[in-house]
Amino acid sequence: MKLFAPLFALAFGFLILFASSTSSTVSAQYVPTPNGCGPENGPNVPDYFSFYNLFGRTDRFPFVFACNVHDVCYGTLGASRAACDTQFLNNLLSICRNYSSTWVSRQYCNGLAYTYYYGVHWFGEPAFQAAQNRARAGV
Repeated sequence: MKLFAPLFALAFGFLILFASSTSSTVSAQYVPTPNGCGPENGPNVPDYFSFYNLFGRTDRFPFVFACNVHDVCYGTLGASRAACDTQFLNNLLSICRNYSSTWVSRQYCNGLAYTYYYGVHWFGEPAFQAAQNRARAGV
């Protein structure tokens, strides 16, 4: 569980490195900027969820890590939207696995993970195109 956050940080760093080295048409200064969960300048979407179980323990699910990696993936010039969305779902489910203390808590988290995934799967095309355009322009 303690290893999870550093792994996301490593993946985030790798994506930034990858983004800055994949295309010669992009300014060397351009780095995609994550904004947490939800669309840029859009409705507020929670970055964290909590689950209170009968044993007095609270599980907190930090979806913000997966959301930030997803933002960077969308902003990586030439990225595949399907691959970004699949990676997003896998990262969300990994958060559920690593931060759940009970089976019920994990099922609750998995339901939220699929809700977030289907949100970007069904409605993420404009955000993906905008991020690709920013990457192309280097701004």
